[in-house]
Amino acid sequence: MINILLSLVITSIISTFFGFGFSNIVGFWQAFAIAAGLQIIIALIYKSFQIEQRSSNSSDVEQQFNDLLSLSTINFICPCSKYTFTEEVFAATENVFKCPECNSNVKVHLNASTVLQTDVLNTDITNDVQSVLESNVGGESEKEI
Repeated sequence: MINILLSLVITSIISTFFGFGFSNIVGFWQAFAIAAGLQIIIALIYKSFQIEQRSSNSSDVEQQFNDLLSLSTINFICPCSKYTFTEEVFAATENVFKCPECNSNVKVHLNASTVLQTDVLNTDITNDVQSVLESNVGGESEKEI
């Protein structure tokens, strides 16, 4: 409410200044009305631009959220083997789902296991094969092959 009153006071002050400034050309009240109308139109355009920006930002955030949520989606089969679940499963929560076929509750446990990865030392295998062929391993020359 205070923001609306403050906006009206500022609009009136600016319109009054325009009214006095252009009173010799179009008259005080006409200049006042034109200035007030222009301020209102500009404020509405600016507000609609802000709403559009917020809407596009919220849709971007929602898309990013859905992308992250899809990373937690897994498929698993109910022990009755009649239904395949496609659900979001999280590590810090209890993941219990009800099978629509057998009406039993299915609990999913996430097991974390570690895998040791090795670094590839030589990725240029084609040059190694060529160097072996050029060194004539086995005593054979290229003419004999």
